[in-house]
Amino acid sequence: MKKIVLFIFSSCFSYAQLSPEVNNLYQQLSKSESYEAKYIGFAADESNIYNIAQKIGTLASDNELEFIAFNGNVVAQSYVAKILLQRKSDRVLKIFNYFLKNNKPIEIASGCTGYESFLADEIYRSTFEEKNVISQAQGFKKYNDSILNSKSLPHGFDKSILEDLKVETKWNNSEIDSLLLKMEKAILNDQNSSQSLVELVCEYNFYTEQKKAYYRNLLYFEKKYKSDMIKQYLDYCK
Repeated sequence: MKKIVLFIFSSCFSYAQLSPEVNNLYQQLSKSESYEAKYIGFAADESNIYNIAQKIGTLASDNELEFIAFNGNVVAQSYVAKILLQRKSDRVLKIFNYFLKNNKPIEIASGCTGYESFLADEIYRSTFEEKNVISQAQGFKKYNDSILNSKSLPHGFDKSILEDLKVETKWNNSEIDSLLLKMEKAILNDQNSSQSLVELVCEYNFYTEQKKAYYRNLLYFEKKYKSDMIKQYLDYCK
């Protein structure tokens, strides 16, 4: 009886760390068995789960998001980690290191396809993809400035359409590269890092033609997993 009472008290105390609005949304989000992108299915329907996560991102404090990242189910954990990344929170690396030690599998649904992944893999993937967001934001700014300063716009052109095209980020390339470097060091210094995560490090650095000083670490993982991707990157770094 004492254990039951203690469990109920502990649960109430935990949920008390979330505001009623955030907790209500979190409970809805936790019912999902997969992480969903904004549009899913053959008809590209807007995901209700995605929209719930966006509402949490609007309402929740960094403390609340961190609490969910450490205590929520795997779908909620993935969403809030990416929200903190978008906020450029200094808690991202702390949460990534926790995910690395507790790298749970997660189902991802995007468009009409899906794939299986892991918590740490997805936050590392999102961090790398932020480089593309930075590039798009820079391109939008140039386009936006040229439109706003133009004296010969097409007749009837509605400048408000620019809001629908807007791409924003709080990061710059040097900041993202610094975060990626810290993530990669954590991955490769942990001999229990998964094959998929180590291969992701190799794939992305191969893609960007970066020869990182990870040679000795990667030799261990190449021997452990006998991975063609790791071997190709090792050969490239020679």
